[in-house]
Amino acid sequence: MKLTRALAAVSAAVVLGAGSLVAGGPAAATVTKATTTTLVLNSYSGSTGYGDYVSLDADVAATDGSTVYQGTVTIKSRPIGGTTWTDIYTSPYAGAIHGFELSESAEYQAVYNGYTATSTYQDTYTASASPIVTVNVERGYRYVEVSSKKGCYEVGPLSAPYKKKPVTVSYKYGKSKKFRSSYTWRTDNKSRYCFKLTKTKAPKKAPKIKGPKLKAVKTVFVKSGGMDKHVDIWNIAS
Repeated sequence: MKLTRALAAVSAAVVLGAGSLVAGGPAAATVTKATTTTLVLNSYSGSTGYGDYVSLDADVAATDGSTVYQGTVTIKSRPIGGTTWTDIYTSPYAGAIHGFELSESAEYQAVYNGYTATSTYQDTYTASASPIVTVNVERGYRYVEVSSKKGCYEVGPLSAPYKKKPVTVSYKYGKSKKFRSSYTWRTDNKSRYCFKLTKTKAPKKAPKIKGPKLKAVKTVFVKSGGMDKHVDIWNIAS
């Protein structure tokens, strides 16, 4: 009986001691912090041609250098010089990555909605918006499958039509310093040049043919639809 009472007394002393430590320590307090939002365009091909795949990366940070987790970020777009923004992607976090194909020139902005603390162990963050990122889309093309038997390359941007115009493609091989093997197609009324899709099976024992390595591809678009002549050169990584 004495042992039981002694253990109970020790336990009570430990609990009271812990309580006094908590009560005597500094209490957590909410701090309001200003934020900055950034928006960066990443182009995987290194250009901003029609049909190129890009991503917009938004990031939010407190001005004191601390990381922000709470709140949401919305990426918006509008025509260049326009006044009305359209939401294209909203992230449930204080940061966003949105990937898409380029189609028309536009302006982009990331907007952070801020965050109000819900306990004394959180901080409150002010809303902020990134500087506007302007993307001018150049002449380019993207693949469009019209049907199971027909595919097309569509030349854009479509706001500057490329109808009944030539598209010349040439190639650079091996150690050559010049582009050779040029081919020219002509677009239709939909700014497309098309071809038939065929299904063929590869031979089971086809010999491996070695030849000069493809180094670069050059595509030439003439002046059309209000846009000047454009030459796109894709250097293939070795």
